[in-house]
Amino acid sequence: AKLPDARKAALPGLPLRSYLTRLIWLCMVPLLVIACVLAATHVFSLLEEHEHDANELAKRFAESVNRTVKSRVDGLKVLAASPMIDDGSHLQGFYQTAKGFREGFGSEIVLADRQRRMLVNTRVPYGTPLPPLPKIDGIAAAPIALTTGRPAVSDLFVGPVAGKWLVTVAVPVERSGRIDFVLLTTIDNELFQSRILRENLPDSWRLTLVDSRNRIIARAPAGDDTALTEDSYSRYIARPTLTPWSVVVEIPHSATRRPILWAAAVMLAAILAATLFGLFGGISAGRRISLAVNALLHPDLADSTADRITEIAEVREQLVDSAHQRELAEAQLHANEEKFRNAFAHASIGFAMTTLDGTYVESNRAYSNITGYSPEELRTQKISNLIHPLDLAENLREIERLRTGEKSDYVLENRYIHKCGYTIWVRKSTSIVRDAENRPRWIIKLIEDISERKRVESALSEGKATLAAALASMNNSVFICDAQGRYLHVNDAFASFNRFGSKQEAARHLEEFADAFVLSTIDGQPVPFENWPVPRALRGESMIGAEYKVQRKDTGESWYGSYNCSPIRDENGTIVGAVVTGSDITEQKR
Repeated sequence: AKLPDARKAALPGLPLRSYLTRLIWLCMVPLLVIACVLAATHVFSLLEEHEHDANELAKRFAESVNRTVKSRVDGLKVLAASPMIDDGSHLQGFYQTAKGFREGFGSEIVLADRQRRMLVNTRVPYGTPLPPLPKIDGIAAAPIALTTGRPAVSDLFVGPVAGKWLVTVAVPVERSGRIDFVLLTTIDNELFQSRILRENLPDSWRLTLVDSRNRIIARAPAGDDTALTEDSYSRYIARPTLTPWSVVVEIPHSATRRPILWAAAVMLAAILAATLFGLFGGISAGRRISLAVNALLHPDLADSTADRITEIAEVREQLVDSAHQRELAEAQLHANEEKFRNAFAHASIGFAMTTLDGTYVESNRAYSNITGYSPEELRTQKISNLIHPLDLAENLREIERLRTGEKSDYVLENRYIHKCGYTIWVRKSTSIVRDAENRPRWIIKLIEDISERKRVESALSEGKATLAAALASMNNSVFICDAQGRYLHVNDAFASFNRFGSKQEAARHLEEFADAFVLSTIDGQPVPFENWPVPRALRGESMIGAEYKVQRKDTGESWYGSYNCSPIRDENGTIVGAVVTGSDITEQKR
């Protein structure tokens, strides 16, 4: 029987077709969001992989350059130990020895004196007149080796004897602390060019080895002499630690974007196709269901060829199908619950649920690992038994605020007592679970072990206190600055030595010190600022007992001081600061 029109008008709700359409969209929107997130993640992973490959290529070739240079340096050090260098009459014998090394190196050997005059060059017969070492537009290896006493590598230049592009590796010849000679080996840029061409580069990539002035030593692909540019290329740079050079990988922006845009387009097309297919299928299925239900309510709308018993059978099939779908949903729910239990059990952060009085109900493995108690043991404990007595009152206050609704959660760093009796530090996040009537039911706790962080913080604090105490106890003036000349630490003796009223009044930067004082030698000769103790230490020099006359510009007061200074280096040998001590020797000079 049909419903009266008045009753039909009074029935609430939506038409079945509208309801099904909304349901389809509600089901598909989360999947679309997940698909878009996965697509974006895939695109970004492609970009990161691209950058990783470029950086690894640059680092790998930089290591190859380092190995080449180190082999030359090691060989030159062996050759520098030859006693034939010290006697000019034995240079011809040294020349023969150097030729043997040349065969091992595959590059020429040059011996020069402090005036940069070539004494031996294996590229020409012994006795051939030799020009002086060339002046290089850029970094020259020989002057650096003679000055610093350390091996050095030059920039690219044209050799005056070979007449082609070379770089040099220089090693000082030291005898009893004095350097009178320098040994050099030349390396043709063709050696690096042949090696760089062996690199398997992706299409349109460029791999370039440049010196400190960005002159190209070697490049792949060969024949491309265009300058380095950042306008149309992405650049990835690695620096060989033994040279002043750089390894540069250049990738055209178009080559980077093309595969990423293609992957993004494919992913978006797949998402769009899946969306349209799912939407069409859902709407089609919804329309069929709507027609079938309408046919049950309005038999005159049913297909004229359809049998009424068949329609009832279809309804029964729908009921059976509904029951089946319910079973599938329950199975899925069970599976989701299993996933939650597994995630709960294997989470890396400690998770526990307690009653309002603090009795443990549930906990995961991570919580047991942190506290030392098994889940079964925890169920016999209360949270107050684990919290350190000094932190218990604060925890109880916060719990009470949760119960009263003053807070919804809180985070504390406090101490727990491990099952074995020792104290651990944890960072604890606590929240409360309420029922449908807003009554508190359970307390949720998430903890992570921060004991190691606390130990590190304590050690740092003790270290700073020890340094401050040591500086304060010293009678000599002590100050420590960074590489920019900013004074990091000074003691009280520093203020009195420099005639300041207190440490707070003292200059705090090297430039301020230069504005306030005049430094001269004992006999009154002004000392240039760059030769003051701090600038010298920041250049790598060390001094012991250097005596100066110090005068304040504002008061004219002067005194004599004895200074010691030394650079501060990090683990890589880089100068990161300086330490300078001073003592007043005015009475000794009178």
